[in-house]
Amino acid sequence: MNIVLVHGFISNGKIFFYIKKKLEIEGHKCFAPTLKPIDAKYGIEDLAIKLK
Repeated sequence: MNIVLVHGFISNGKIFFYIKKKLEIEGHKCFAPTLKPIDAKYGIEDLAIKLK
């Protein structure tokens, strides 16, 4: 299964390091991108477009 882990406001994809490794060991393909800018100064819509 493909899994995308999405961080919250003023954070980054590194917060998912341990859970990502655990899921990968279980056979999942995981992605934990860092969406920029992390302060969402251009709005949530901008981050959603980048997530695509």
